[in-house]
Amino acid sequence: SGGCRTSEADVGRSACRNSVVRAMAFGLRPPQRPRPARDQLDRGAEHGARGRAAGLIHVAIDANCLAWGWGGIAKVVDRVVRELVGRDDVRISLLANTSAPFTEIEGTAQACRRIKGTALWRETFVARWLERERPSVFWAPESIVPHRLRTPSVVTIHDLASLLIPGVKPARHRLAFMTGVRRSARSATRVVAVSETTAADATRLYGLSPDRVVVVPNGIDARLTPGSRTAAQALLRQRRGLDAPFVVAVGSLEPR
Repeated sequence: SGGCRTSEADVGRSACRNSVVRAMAFGLRPPQRPRPARDQLDRGAEHGARGRAAGLIHVAIDANCLAWGWGGIAKVVDRVVRELVGRDDVRISLLANTSAPFTEIEGTAQACRRIKGTALWRETFVARWLERERPSVFWAPESIVPHRLRTPSVVTIHDLASLLIPGVKPARHRLAFMTGVRRSARSATRVVAVSETTAADATRLYGLSPDRVVVVPNGIDARLTPGSRTAAQALLRQRRGLDAPFVVAVGSLEPR
């Protein structure tokens, strides 16, 4: 199947700060070498006039999570991309293992190819796309990059619970964190951890040099800013019949 395209247009910035921009501040800059001609096979990696302008930071993102359901990492990617497309010095390419356009975020280019197996997709389509397009940086929000990657890369590690808490995740998750995530973290240009604890865990468990690990906490959506406590209590009393003090647990149903 062919590639995906979206039009180029600026959109407003969201309130969340992001790991890619922070990592770029640590020395990642657009390459000055000429771009190779794109072959016909993966012509879905189209870029608009803004993207061809000189001096832009070209950020390629493993956005496969946007194509296969909504979750925590997908939300992070969505909010980070919406922040980045509002910058005049950045252009964004989103890569996914699908055969059709997978996001409605304007101001991005989409490159997709459906291949059975995410690992195979990364080692074939993603690896070849990065080699040909030579972006300034490749961001892996799901913590895994292709082998033998020559593009500067940023790997985000959200937590290492699979290694630290027995039984919290399926065996395949533990294996991935013992192999693919470990290899990717050790080979990445920068590793972003969402907390000081995760940074310390990654440094200790993966043997990373502390100066390669940057702590960038997750952002908060603007709609989650504090409101009126009195109005919230009245709404809960009306909708849920809650009047006494209570505790809200926000998270997935896992033993952690």
